[in-house]
Amino acid sequence: MKLKLFTILLVGLAVSFQIRLYAQEKDKNTTLIEDFDIEIPPLSVLLDSACFTDPFLAYRDLDVEIMKGNLKSDKRYWMRNLGVTTDARYGTFDHLTSTTEYGETPIYVLQSSSEIRYGFGAYLKLPLIDVVNRRNTIKIGQMEVEKAEKMSQLQREQVRTQVIKGYNELILRLRLFKIKLKQLETAQINMQMAEKEFVNGIIPVSEYARLTEITIGTELNFEIAKMDVLNAKMALEEITGMEFKVNKKAPTTDESN
Repeated sequence: MKLKLFTILLVGLAVSFQIRLYAQEKDKNTTLIEDFDIEIPPLSVLLDSACFTDPFLAYRDLDVEIMKGNLKSDKRYWMRNLGVTTDARYGTFDHLTSTTEYGETPIYVLQSSSEIRYGFGAYLKLPLIDVVNRRNTIKIGQMEVEKAEKMSQLQREQVRTQVIKGYNELILRLRLFKIKLKQLETAQINMQMAEKEFVNGIIPVSEYARLTEITIGTELNFEIAKMDVLNAKMALEEITGMEFKVNKKAPTTDESN
């Protein structure tokens, strides 16, 4: 009998504590509900932004350009065997000249003079290894370019897939948040009615305690849903490099008091 009286006393104290908490909230003349909307850009914009800002994709694109440059070098490598030569020499050179007149024997005269002489020429070498290996070298270069392009495309697809998943995750979390918001609104209205009925002696302590527990659980689920939305938003912002605008709605006025 004493244990039963002690249990009733504890329940009464808990209920009194809950009444004081809700009374304090009513003094603020507002409900506990807070709603917000997130301005999410179109999916196509998010995909383009993510592909533009992703560092790994930029690395892969640079790798493609490097491989293309190497292939051009391989195709022009044979030109190293083609070249021109020039030289200039200064010194004393001998000149043999002849003078002839009609009907007379030619007279040869050897003369020396200091002068600058210039030379110009061209050369072409065809090493056998270059001739045999050229086709194989170019083929390998083309395969390297193709490999780099596929790696870039794979990274692009991974980024796009990640953005799509993050986008759908945020949409889902927002919808769940709206559902939890409606549940919380209903629970708070029911709790306000239950409080009045309890004060007027219409419902027993056990029923009031049960409704209080339901309301607290609903508030907890609402806060979890709200945090899930914020986590999904921040994750998508990190992937896309964009910042989404949040329009918060002010708490609604409690006109019942």
